[in-house]
Amino acid sequence: MEVDLSTGDLDLSRILFLAHNGAWPTTDGGRRRDAELLPRLWRRALIDYVVVSQRPAQDEQGLRSSGVGLRRWWVFPDQSPTSAAPRRESRQARELLERIWQTYDAIHVEGHYLLGLLPPAAYTRVVLVEHNVESRILDQRTRLGEPIPTTLLDQLRRTERQAWRSVGRVIALTHDDATAITTWTQRPTPVITNGWDHLDCGDSVRVPARRNPDDSCLRLLFVANYAYFPNRDATSWLIEDILPEVRALLRDRSVEARLRLVGNAMPSQLTRAQDVEVVGWADDLAAEYGAADVVVVPLRIGGGIKVKVTEALYQGCYTVTTTVGAQGIPRDISGLAVADDARRFAELACAPILRPSEVGRLAAQREWTRMPSWNAASTATYQAWIGTGRGSS
Repeated sequence: MEVDLSTGDLDLSRILFLAHNGAWPTTDGGRRRDAELLPRLWRRALIDYVVVSQRPAQDEQGLRSSGVGLRRWWVFPDQSPTSAAPRRESRQARELLERIWQTYDAIHVEGHYLLGLLPPAAYTRVVLVEHNVESRILDQRTRLGEPIPTTLLDQLRRTERQAWRSVGRVIALTHDDATAITTWTQRPTPVITNGWDHLDCGDSVRVPARRNPDDSCLRLLFVANYAYFPNRDATSWLIEDILPEVRALLRDRSVEARLRLVGNAMPSQLTRAQDVEVVGWADDLAAEYGAADVVVVPLRIGGGIKVKVTEALYQGCYTVTTTVGAQGIPRDISGLAVADDARRFAELACAPILRPSEVGRLAAQREWTRMPSWNAASTATYQAWIGTGRGSS
């Protein structure tokens, strides 16, 4: 469906923004990024927004209620076959893009798997934003025992690398991903990381009250979009392997561990998990973070920067994650602990009970001021647009 909100001809850059889902509702990190950037960018450029979505009705409704001044937007249903590798296909989107792409100064593409919807002649105007190196994620899944054909992984690697070499510019969200992309393109890959400040509710939320040492409960929180396979894998590992270790460590202290699961698309089987509080969608995430003793992010699969980790740290929460979960996060940020095996993860999660003096909080203003902002991310994105494609030098 097309919606036209044009207010007339202005002397602004014309940008085509191609995405694999709408920015609203903000049920995951990718949507959050677009939902923070678009309201800041539409004042600088005339943006037309094209979405090829697996949930077109939801995305249409979200766009209608967003209030963001996009010039025009279209939502098309994804027609690609089910696959472990990310894909998007839409005959209608291809036909539209073939007709209109030449009218734009730059084309913003959210993921290499959308690039094939554009004619090859458009590629030099493309700013390709890679939230993850998708072949790495597929490789992680195979290492955990998922039966993914080697041919599919090889094909994904070839498709990624061809896309990176073909476009005007590639943007990564972390330095690790930028290094991997640069290895294959032999040209610099700028990093535009996510902002951390979208849950900024004042200092009283940023620095939660310290845990009462007489409390007989350790409150653990995991926030996620459970429709995404890496988050479902993390939840299984958390409940089956990590949580029993936590309870064993706390048994002699007469302290109960309570796990609270918050987020979108909660699997029905989780409602039957013993001693796990399944909340589902929460309108006030800041309140959820403020009530937690420990935020746990036990990701074994993933890439890019994890919004759930930056949210927790910005709110001043003691956060335990894995090497995967900590990608793109400065390791000297206080309050962050990293472990990749269940026993060590559990030990770190129990630190508020076992070693309370070692548990860091983001309690100093100097920590907050060096955290990235969404304003900085939007400025860098705009500069990438005007430095790529038609009219760039």
